Amino acid sequence: MLRNYRHLIIGITGTFGSGKTAVSNFIRERYAVYNADDLAHQAINVSEIQAELVKRWGNGIITNDIVDRKKIAEQVFKNELELKYLNSLIHPVVLDKMQKIIENCSEKIIFFEVPLLFESNLTNCFDYIILVHTDYDIKLQRLLSQTSYSKDEINARLDTQMDDKDKLAKSDFIVPNNSTIKELESSVNDLLLKLECLPNKDTSPFKSE
Repeated sequence: MLRNYRHLIIGITGTFGSGKTAVSNFIRERYAVYNADDLAHQAINVSEIQAELVKRWGNGIITNDIVDRKKIAEQVFKNELELKYLNSLIHPVVLDKMQKIIENCSEKIIFFEVPLLFESNLTNCFDYIILVHTDYDIKLQRLLSQTSYSKDEINARLDTQMDDKDKLAKSDFIVPNNSTIKELESSVNDLLLKLECLPNKDTSPFKSE
């Protein structure tokens, strides 16, 4: 069932290392931004889901009575079957949380940072979609210098996501992140001015397929 709210629902997405969080942090100075990964991290420790994960992968995934996300990543990162299993448990809970946020929102614009927005077929849930785009060489250099990931690990993560060239055509706005943090902030502020003047659209509710 289609719905039409007076507030805009904006999706922020981009590949691993693109700078989505930096963009979200700038936006958060003026508007609410919800992170789908944070909602997933909450969902993974819902008692029923935790029990299912232990049944699947054993008690070794538990550290200090909570699910160890690094150990979960080891189970699913290069195993498509296990990743699908995890997503089948987590995604419905996350989408339900997102829908409840929307239904209780009173702000003019609400943002969701969703790394796998296109991969999860959520395009129709948003009025507009922002893609944070960083050229591969710059993204790789930043990740190598700022994280403990190796080049192979970075490329393995990128290989699980839709390439930016396919996301560009599906996005309403592109925020380039190939320069300084100051220029990124300026681009975000310019974009917010545009968004504040846009009409909302008919969008579909957040729900699992």
